Amino acid sequence: MEKDPQELHNLIEDPNYLEIKKDLEKELKELQRQYQVTEKEFEKASPESVEKAYKNFGKLRGHAHH
Repeated sequence: MEKDPQELHNLIEDPNYLEIKKDLEKELKELQRQYQVTEKEFEKASPESVEKAYKNFGKLRGHAHH
């Protein structure tokens, strides 16, 4: 966030972030198990509901999503 506050550069495939990616994927799977949410739940979400969720997340973080 400090180096890319606008979040313009996707680092998902950057090998320097492989361990962080693995940790986040593990945490996501655990949260999905805990809350009984599957990948199918995300596929069923309408584009409008996804956009609304991103906007709400942006508000929680302190800035709006465009």
